[in-house]
Amino acid sequence: MLSLLYNIFALLVLHNIGQLFLITMELKAETDILWFCYGTLKIASSSLIYQTFDSKAQDVMERLYSALLKGYSADIRPSITHTKPINVSVYFSLTQIIDMDERHQILTTSAWTRYEWNDFRLVWDPRMYDNVTRIHFPAAVVWRPDVILLDNADEQYGKSITQTDVVVDYLGNINWATACLFTSSCPLDIKFYPFDRQTCVLKYGSWAYDGSKIDIQLGSETGDMSNYVMNTEWNVLRINAEKNPIIYSCCPNDPYPIVDILITIERRPMFYVFNLIIPCVLISLIALLSFYMPSNEGEKVTLGTYYGITIVIVALSTAMSVFTLNIHHSGDHGEQVPPFLQIFAFKILSKVLFIELVPYHSINRHVKFMYEKEHPNEKENLNLYLKQLECNEVVPSDPADSPPPGSESVRPVVSSLSLQVDSPSRKSKKKVSFSSPALSFRSSLPSTSPGSQRSSVAAQNDDGTNNSGGVDPFEAEFLRVMATINGMIERNELRVAEMDKRDARRLEWEQVAMVLDRFLLIVFFMGTITYTVVILYQKELGIFE
Repeated sequence: MLSLLYNIFALLVLHNIGQLFLITMELKAETDILWFCYGTLKIASSSLIYQTFDSKAQDVMERLYSALLKGYSADIRPSITHTKPINVSVYFSLTQIIDMDERHQILTTSAWTRYEWNDFRLVWDPRMYDNVTRIHFPAAVVWRPDVILLDNADEQYGKSITQTDVVVDYLGNINWATACLFTSSCPLDIKFYPFDRQTCVLKYGSWAYDGSKIDIQLGSETGDMSNYVMNTEWNVLRINAEKNPIIYSCCPNDPYPIVDILITIERRPMFYVFNLIIPCVLISLIALLSFYMPSNEGEKVTLGTYYGITIVIVALSTAMSVFTLNIHHSGDHGEQVPPFLQIFAFKILSKVLFIELVPYHSINRHVKFMYEKEHPNEKENLNLYLKQLECNEVVPSDPADSPPPGSESVRPVVSSLSLQVDSPSRKSKKKVSFSSPALSFRSSLPSTSPGSQRSSVAAQNDDGTNNSGGVDPFEAEFLRVMATINGMIERNELRVAEMDKRDARRLEWEQVAMVLDRFLLIVFFMGTITYTVVILYQKELGIFE
């Protein structure tokens, strides 16, 4: 406090000195300099005052934070007596209806829930802390009621809740607002579809505390919709809140207070009216007009025949659409297209309908083809090396004939690997170079010459002579590890090959469905044109006579 008063006094003195200079000095060439000095002193004094008061405010908040949390436990219910319940008020604010899954009867909403309660342990005198009346705490450091959505239908419920801070005033009143995506069950009654109304209930209650420990109350009898975002399919009519205690079979003497949030929604029917109801009504009205025609008119029968055939065509078209969809998804299980269907769809229909089928393109097969094209002797050399590896031998080979990676699939390759081996039984260092088609890794940089891509497998002594009579234990262990890696690569290649096979079969089924769909399109189009022409010109053509 003394340092603060000293700083303020010094700044006031500097301020007054600057003003005296401005009054006493003549306004000549020195005036600009004096104004500059005065401005500098003014800025410096303001900065020091701001820093002083800011540090003071920070010190007050730190003292208050430490004083309130000293000896505080977030696991203990803040009740003066253990028999007195804590009143928790619940407020609900709907922000958006995200989805209504009618098949599974699940409603997904985005909402804010706000809880208010009192904690007598978080009370302070504002006069002792520079009139601070509110403070923010992380939600994890204070006690919170375990109020959850009881009819939750989402296994990720806890992760979707936003962990916000709590606001505490000097009387101990706590305000905690959270945002969450709620997935709740909602029984539907679609008797009057698409002019139906649904009432979904969100049940909020404590999971562990009964009514004698926590008394959940209604913060408001209606929900807040000030931040609501309109939904294109559902219209919210009203949001009501009710308090209904529940008695569970496990605890018949302990009622649990529950807050029910009732959301009444109404389907927007215009989409179904224009796309479903109006076409059906028009077709029905036109069909009824045929009864208004005179009985002796032949067009009455013709019109009825036309609509009858149209209904049959539409029904067959829907059935064929379901059939082609089943064919399209038949490849999801890895089944192979039957040979007769391949011949009919790929060799006959596709050529007649001028459909160009794109074959399945595997990047692995493409790389394998390009590599085998550059290294035609790869497969033979690889088999020879693998036989040597099984015998645990390392045979020196000509650098020009050193095999590249395996031909059965694409593998990472290395041009060479040099090791410095310190054997306990030898005082000299032995340099060993390994190069193998299956156990080496190729550099990603392009090579400037063919010889730089190959290296020999050799074990050299200190005098430079090759030693093919035996294998050092370290070399044998190294080869064993590399053989294990080679086995892992082989298994991965089998997995990739199986995935390629399943993808190729899936593509074949999709292409069969595409060809059949195109064929049915042409058949139905020609059929529609044919029966329309026949009905319109049946008298000229002499049909049905």
